[in-house]
Amino acid sequence: MTRSKLPQVVILCEDNQHYHALRAYLELLGFSRFIQRKAVPGKGSGKDFVEKQYATELKAYRSKKGRLHIAMIVVIDADEHTVSEVKKQFVRNEDEKIAIIVPKWHIETWFYYIEGNVCEEHEKYKNKVRIKPTQAAKKLYEKCSPVLPQDAPPSLQDACREIQRLFS
Repeated sequence: MTRSKLPQVVILCEDNQHYHALRAYLELLGFSRFIQRKAVPGKGSGKDFVEKQYATELKAYRSKKGRLHIAMIVVIDADEHTVSEVKKQFVRNEDEKIAIIVPKWHIETWFYYIEGNVCEEHEKYKNKVRIKPTQAAKKLYEKCSPVLPQDAPPSLQDACREIQRLFS
């Protein structure tokens, strides 16, 4: 799909880490138009924001998808839940360009892996990474081309499959 044929993407997420990592990765894939919907720092839980805002964003997506070329990505940490448990909260139709991206614990788990470390998704790596989200996106893009290595965290593998929904 050419750059001009890629949809505008609404990124609904918990925080700056999520937004900048996903936006940078999507830019490397050729996407160029974005709408940011993230929690305001200091105004409550980012996770709560995403869960509450989803219904509003879904309604807006559905009202516009017939006349605009749009897609949506939801980014929310799984924390103590499983990726599938979290994804079940977000209703979507199979044909909708809505990707649900769920890092286990924090997106920093993926950053830790991308830095070349072996990681277990039941561990927390939030304070162990030094890489910036945009750098992590670039390294992930380089590491994933053409396919993600088999040792990648399962939630990252799932995220890569989810992103494919935006190309349908």
